[in-house]
Amino acid sequence: MIDYGLMRGVRRRLTAKRFFYDYEYDENLRHFCKCLQFIRGNRIEGDILEFGVFRGATLIIIDEIIKRIMNGEHQKSPQIYGFDSFEGLPEPKGKDTKHPEFRRGKYRCTKEDLLQRLRKAKVNIEKVHIVEGWYEDVLTSDLRKQLGIKKASLIDIDCDLYQSTVTALNWCEPSIGQGTIISFDDWYCYEGRPDHGEQHAFNQFLALHPDITAKPFSEYSWHGKSFIITRNSR
Repeated sequence: MIDYGLMRGVRRRLTAKRFFYDYEYDENLRHFCKCLQFIRGNRIEGDILEFGVFRGATLIIIDEIIKRIMNGEHQKSPQIYGFDSFEGLPEPKGKDTKHPEFRRGKYRCTKEDLLQRLRKAKVNIEKVHIVEGWYEDVLTSDLRKQLGIKKASLIDIDCDLYQSTVTALNWCEPSIGQGTIISFDDWYCYEGRPDHGEQHAFNQFLALHPDITAKPFSEYSWHGKSFIITRNSR
């Protein structure tokens, strides 16, 4: 059940900060309120990881929700990690070329532009860590140790493309545990085909890891879907 009082409070705060707001962002707000309420209600520990940051809209929304629902609680406030090339999408290959919107350089934003936007929105920068670079270059086991990420409570996949999603999921695998939510922003792109894009990557990931099962949790707008993870070995 959605806490509409929480939604209204966050919406007012974002509007006061002159955060660009429309139907799409309101759908994201509803979705991430539900995700973070689940995490808080079940006392699920872990950090928040977002792959595909762009201009930081989701980071700003998540940060504002956390400020409201974690305030004064004993549960540790999570660290937030954002991963982006800041060069836009890589060159689409294979089936990824079939989407009319996804092309090289799409969704490009500089890291400094992102940081300025986060500061303007008064995001808690001490809790937000930005990693710049192509996923295949920067997502290493050494990076995981360097960042100190052990468990993820929420993973937001906004990679658009199949291969980028594969790389992100494989890197996250050691951090995926019981109760982790994995959210896919582009789940229903490619006409909703299960053998394309993020759907294809996640289906393959689950087949490779039979100890992981995914229960549908929340859908938002026309394109997004999230899952609650059950992991037998953890």
